[in-house]
Amino acid sequence: MILHRIRRWDDYLPYLAVIVMAVSFLAFAPAAHADIYTLSIEKIHFGFDGRIREAMAINGQIPGPTLRFREGEEVTINVTNKMDTDTSLHWHGILLPFTQDGVPGISFPGIKPGETFTY
Repeated sequence: MILHRIRRWDDYLPYLAVIVMAVSFLAFAPAAHADIYTLSIEKIHFGFDGRIREAMAINGQIPGPTLRFREGEEVTINVTNKMDTDTSLHWHGILLPFTQDGVPGISFPGIKPGETFTY
């Protein structure tokens, strides 16, 4: 015969303390701010529907990281192409010359494999 001990609420106090610390850290953590951002574009194996496929990721994640800055703030964004073909990023919310934003070979020459483009 297997007997299960009935847990009391205070059995969970150590777990509750860890959760409260984690939540408070996230709630009061300063917003990410940098004058220089470094991004890398690479292919990864990714699956979201039970099937693994090759996908383009930025800094190893899909979707890529969200960069936040204020209007008028000057930042440098270094983008390295780790893929085997020319690529580019299309920016939303950033005004750029058309020669720096768009499809490789049409309005933007693209970032060559192994190279870094600085915005």
